[in-house]
Amino acid sequence: MKFEKDGSEKKFLIFFRLMVSIIALIEIASLAGDLSLLFSDNSTIVPQDLMYLQSGYFKYLYPFYQFLDSYNLTNYFYSYAIFLYILSLLFLLVGLFTRYSAFIALILQLIIFKSFSPFN
Repeated sequence: MKFEKDGSEKKFLIFFRLMVSIIALIEIASLAGDLSLLFSDNSTIVPQDLMYLQSGYFKYLYPFYQFLDSYNLTNYFYSYAIFLYILSLLFLLVGLFTRYSAFIALILQLIIFKSFSPFN
């Protein structure tokens, strides 16, 4: 009976939104010193030598990487991915554009942290 029709779950949703964004910000802050080690020599999240390594998330990320390559957006995306992830988490923490920032943060977290899943 936590979620009733009178809207009493609003406090829980605010708490959940705040805690998810704080935990994700703590996680990215703890990796701040090692983020450069996660990237390969040519500034891509997945090293080009390992692009054909099969993993559970590779089949979902490969079309995204092909899209970036076909429109020559790889340099822009890889240079701003971490910044956009932190910015969307801050927007989520503050409460600005919560649905959009949560979606962007989720997609960027999957791309950043799951694109090298065999190694973490």
